[in-house]
Formats: sequence, C-alpha cells, structure tokens
Amino acid sequence: MDERLYEAAIRGDVQILLHLLNEDANMQAAEPFLDRVMRACSGKDNPLHLGALFGHVELVREISSRKPDFACQLNSKGLSPLHLAAERGHVQVVKVLLGTDADVCFVRDRDGRIPLHLAVTKGRVEVIEELVKAKNITAWLLTDEREPILHLCAKHDQFDALKKLVSLVRDDEFVRLKDSSDNTILHLLSAKKQIKVIKFLLDNSNIELEINALNVDKLTALDEVYLAQWEAGFSELKQILGGKGAKRSTDLSFGLPTNLPLKLTKQESKWLKRMEPSFLVLAVLVVSVTYAAVLSPPGGFWQDDYPDPGSIQNHAAGQPISWRMCT
Repeated sequence: MDERLYEAAIRGDVQILLHLLNEDANMQAAEPFLDRVMRACSGKDNPLHLGALFGHVELVREISSRKPDFACQLNSKGLSPLHLAAERGHVQVVKVLLGTDADVCFVRDRDGRIPLHLAVTKGRVEVIEELVKAKNITAWLLTDEREPILHLCAKHDQFDALKKLVSLVRDDEFVRLKDSSDNTILHLLSAKKQIKVIKFLLDNSNIELEINALNVDKLTALDEVYLAQWEAGFSELKQILGGKGAKRSTDLSFGLPTNLPLKLTKQESKWLKRMEPSFLVLAVLVVSVTYAAVLSPPGGFWQDDYPDPGSIQNHAAGQPISWRMCT
C-alpha cells in the first residue's frame, strides 16, 4: 500500500485520500489507483480495514463508495472491515458498511465467525441491533463449533447482549437452540447462576418447554444448579426452576410405550437370521426335556392305593412318586 494512503487511513484524513485519487487520475494510469491498492493488499489490511478499525466514518464512506469490493476483502487474520468495526463497537462505521453491501454480514473469518459473533463476544449492544436489523437470519447462524449465538453470549458473560438478541428476534425456536453437546441456554445460565437472565427468558419465551431437556451428559438445567449448590443463589434458582416444573435427571421417567414397533439395524437382522437354526435346536431340546420329565418322572409312579408306610398321607396308583414327596 502507498505509504501516504496508509497514513491517511490510520488518521482518517479524507483530504489526503482525495488528493491521491486526483493525482492518480491526472497521471492517466492504465489501472485505477484503488484497483492497484486492492491488488497489493490481498491478504493484508486494506485502507477500509484501517478506517473501520479506528472508527473513521467519513474515510470509510469515501472508500466504500468508490471501491465497495474492499468491504469483502479479508486481512491476514481473515477479518473483513465489518468484523473490525463490529468488534470495536463503531456503530456509525457499521451503518456505512451495511449501507454499501449488507451481505457482508455473512462473511466468516478464519475461525468461522461472522461480524455479529464478534459484536456479541464484546457486548456491543448497539452494533448487534444494527446487524440483526440488516440481516435477521444472522442471529440464527452457528459458529463453526456449532454454538448458537445465545450460548456465545453466556460463554462470554454478555447478558445484556443476550437480552437484546431475544428482544430483536422474538422467536421461541431461536431461544430453544442447542449446542453440539445438547445444552440449552438454560443449562449454561443455570451453571452460571444467572438468576435475572433466567427469569427474563422464562417471562419472554417458551424456554420452559426445554426445562427438563438432557444434554449429552444426561444432565438437566436443575442438575447444573446442584453441581455447585454451595454457591450464592442456589436456593433461589432451585425454587424458580422448580416452580416451572424443573426436575433432576434422576427424577425423570424414561418409560417407553410397550406398543412401539421393534426396529433392528441391518447388522442385528443378519445376526438373528444366522442364529435361527440354533434357536430351533434349543427349542426342540427344551420341549423334549419337558415331555421326558412328564412321561418318566423321577422315582416313577405309585403302583397301589395304600398309604406310604413312612407317611400319614395317602397316595393313588398312577401318581408320580416325586409329586407326593413334594406335597
């Protein structure tokens, strides 16, 4: 990048930028000045990156209007100018960039994060509002680790950002999104004992439908509370969740209907087919032994109707001796 342009971008000096553009136009170069700059800045910070980073609104407006493609160019860290402005909380710069091309909201950095994700991690509530209003769908986009944006708020303790997102999106399914470990937002908030935020969610969404959802560790939100029951807020949070029907996983019923059809995997079906002859042989043996016991009982049969000399009980001819011995 031209050193004079670099200094102008850092300082936000629009006059120097315009001077450089006019100077280049007078030289009648084969390739326009900003085209050459863009080519030279491939994989590096371009002037729009620097203007966005330092919050120079007028410089950003001038550059983006003359060369909109700068907005989609990524620097060495995989960040677009909108990523930088969103993370720094430069609301007016964000507005200018969105006005140039709102689709830049979908650009991901090398860590798979869109500008909204960075705004959330820093708690830039005003920026969050502008980004969601420009492209509402971005609030639904997961990180590359399959982490919903509300979980990202909880992870970084940005609870005002969480409330703002819930208020902006206003969709119960949005609040009920789960991460790759099947944690609901209640799991995370319960673990952090965020009583006010939990109350807010219970009052402003249908998250209570997921109040007994199990994560991959087979834990409910109430289980998360009990994992640190010595911490402040345990009793209050237990009462709040319990009032909405929250239970510990050990108190949940996992019974299944008895009329559910049995579904076997392909491997299980093959195993059963191979074992059919063995089952048949086993069944024949069981039946044979049963009939043998009936036809030839141990001890044989009584031959008369007289009492057994050693017993006060009578017996009849034809009765199995073993039956009388057991009665």
